[in-house]
Amino acid sequence: MYEQKLLINNNWEASGNNKSISINSPWDNQPLGTVQAASQEQAGGAIANAADAFIKWRISNLSERLEIGKKTADLLKQNQTALSELLSKEIGKTIEDATSEISRSIDYLELTMAALKHLHGSVYHGDIFKKYPRGRKTGLYSRIPLGVVLAISPFNYPINLSVTKVIPALLSGNTVVFKPATQGSISSISFYQYFMHAGLPPGCLNIVTGESREIGDTLLTHPQVSLIAFTGSTEIGNHIRAVSKGIPLLLELGGKDVAIVTAKADLAVTGEQIIEGAFSYAGQRCTAQNTAA
Repeated sequence: MYEQKLLINNNWEASGNNKSISINSPWDNQPLGTVQAASQEQAGGAIANAADAFIKWRISNLSERLEIGKKTADLLKQNQTALSELLSKEIGKTIEDATSEISRSIDYLELTMAALKHLHGSVYHGDIFKKYPRGRKTGLYSRIPLGVVLAISPFNYPINLSVTKVIPALLSGNTVVFKPATQGSISSISFYQYFMHAGLPPGCLNIVTGESREIGDTLLTHPQVSLIAFTGSTEIGNHIRAVSKGIPLLLELGGKDVAIVTAKADLAVTGEQIIEGAFSYAGQRCTAQNTAA
């Protein structure tokens, strides 16, 4: 049995409400473990800690952040089998699909680090305008961290659809408060704990679990949140848009892909591909296919 706690300021905390949530495996409906149901105070405290940590993390050297990322990737690779088995048990994926998700997530971490090494500022000269001689006006443009990023992931790809939010934000100098979907929380905490083992400073990554009806709006409306990144239903996405009041949003909402079959298509191959695209993982993917002739 797994008993996961909240991660706030690099400390593992029990719920301030003395509440926990039991998680059963979809394979056999047997108990897999528990996660804590954070209180509103703990949810707000996680964001406040992230805001405090941002003051130093935003001016940390890129080399320092990449070194932590490299150590994290190495630890994840060493524990990849155990993480894949846990993910399979918790959300009902085949072990092959779970292994693929963990592997792709580690790849994404390494690809992000490689991209950040080549992310440079740009210099523009004002001599594009006739009245400015070259050297009279020069503009330097660079990307700077925003602040606290609130990342909210769905149940179907709890690792893969969280790394695309958490890792670029974190390694770019932002701090992160991560709220995973409840079914997937055990795997998520198990995955991200390795950032702490790799030396991530306190407060840079906080993980809160619990009931969205209890802590959701506390997180979404907190004045120290600088960006919200969410993957999930259109209904919840519209709620986030309504209550966030001008906070920048990255929303990936529900949808399906269309399979377009042309007159010259090999129907045997096409049929197999459409069936696989529509029904793999029981269709629980935003990229699952519908058809149009």
